[in-house]
Amino acid sequence: MLIWQKARVLAKVVYETTKNLPKSEEYALTSQIRRAAISIVLNIAEGHRRRESKKEFLRFLLIADGSLAEVEACLELCLDLCLLTKNEYDQVENVRKELAAIIFL
Repeated sequence: MLIWQKARVLAKVVYETTKNLPKSEEYALTSQIRRAAISIVLNIAEGHRRRESKKEFLRFLLIADGSLAEVEACLELCLDLCLLTKNEYDQVENVRKELAAIIFL
């Protein structure tokens, strides 16, 4: 599924980008944004695998979309706190926007 593949790309980019955040953020923003990115991938996979109904799959997509909003909020905080450069922010945000655009297609 394209949505699952894009979610995996987002998780990878989040991990690569957050490895350079300060050690003091390891249990705060770094952990939160990584868990949110992983949640997106896992909810898409679980919803697809269950094959119970479209309504059930949409419920998992809604949860994934909520996690996508968490990633967005964490990215903005990282930018506000000067923990990411504008270039680093844009790189992750572009992938996040791509996923947001297709999550409910």
